[in-house]
Amino acid sequence: MVKALGSVVYHCDRGAYGLLAELPPDRLRRSLHPGLASLLEYEDGKIDSLVSTLEAFLDHAGDVKRTAEQLHLHRGSMYYRLRRIQAITGTDLGD
Repeated sequence: MVKALGSVVYHCDRGAYGLLAELPPDRLRRSLHPGLASLLEYEDGKIDSLVSTLEAFLDHAGDVKRTAEQLHLHRGSMYYRLRRIQAITGTDLGD
């Protein structure tokens, strides 16, 4: 589900997501940034979601305080998760 669209979407309102939905999953996975693909593979079956942490962090334009508040985390825990994400993806989130 795409949060911006909601749980029920009319076909004509799907926009670019309609095109993405028509692509085979393996093609979508090959199109991902290698770091994000690594994070998704690492996350498979894990309880604490680093992907949702990354999504919230990006939604808040890199604002750690607001992201930590949204996720109900201590800022120290938020920084720990961001370091783990950077280590797994090989990407500098400050860049």
